[in-house]
Amino acid sequence: MRRTHTFLFLASVAMLCVGAVAYAQPNLRPFPSKTGFGFINSVGVFVIPAIFRHASMFSPEGVAGVVDQNRKHGFIDEKGNYVIAPAFDDLETPFRSDVPMRVASGIGFDAKYGFINAKGELVVPYIYDNAYVFRHGYARVTSYGEGPPGRRPVKHGFIDTQGQLVIPMKFDDAKSFGVNGLAAVLMGGAGGLSTRTDKWHLNRGSTMSHLHVSLSLILSVLLESSKAKTGY
Repeated sequence: MRRTHTFLFLASVAMLCVGAVAYAQPNLRPFPSKTGFGFINSVGVFVIPAIFRHASMFSPEGVAGVVDQNRKHGFIDEKGNYVIAPAFDDLETPFRSDVPMRVASGIGFDAKYGFINAKGELVVPYIYDNAYVFRHGYARVTSYGEGPPGRRPVKHGFIDTQGQLVIPMKFDDAKSFGVNGLAAVLMGGAGGLSTRTDKWHLNRGSTMSHLHVSLSLILSVLLESSKAKTGY
């Protein structure tokens, strides 16, 4: 019995080590030179030539974001080969294969945002004036109204990983969803919380000009959600 327990323990440790190696970040880091950014190893030798205008750290999946000399963004692997060709004016880093990644077409106030998958395919078209990374299954997106740059009214909503607008563009401001399934939002000068099912909880008596939600409101919403699931 003791030998069996020992074997199971060692097998578990081995599996953890294999997993750690599989997702270990490559031992390369971006480094500047006179010709641009490249990637050096642990002894300072360039393994990937310094041919980029900018470069980011490798993700645990072994992919790094780079900007080429034409100011286009893409992703490379640890051998310097493009995983996603440089075709975007902005690109979310680090690389993520589990959810769509934000990309932009255009610069500044003329930019439009969409999302690509891990193959570089556009899965959410360039229809938003701004967009944010996916957190807990939802990404915040924004749309501008008419007006001069910097003064246009802004509305915020949320999309799911399929690109569906699951919460309409109705908030004056918003934060991304947290692990508790709640997002701080602002509408009509009043702050509160939104659930993933678009249920609005007002922070009573509030006329906030910025996002701030009381702990008591968060607790009451979580309690209400728990009661709805369990019946008591």
